[in-house]
Amino acid sequence: PVSSGGCVYIQVAGLIAIRFEGVAQFTLCWWSLFSPLFSL
Repeated sequence: PVSSGGCVYIQVAGLIAIRFEGVAQFTLCWWSLFSPLFSL
């Protein structure tokens, strides 16, 4: 995976992404994951 701007693009989920998102990569952003934890 390639990290950029706090986000990780995972190519393994490409097929799922194409089916649901219409893109070839799955984007995982750290701020999106941990923001709920910070809001606690």
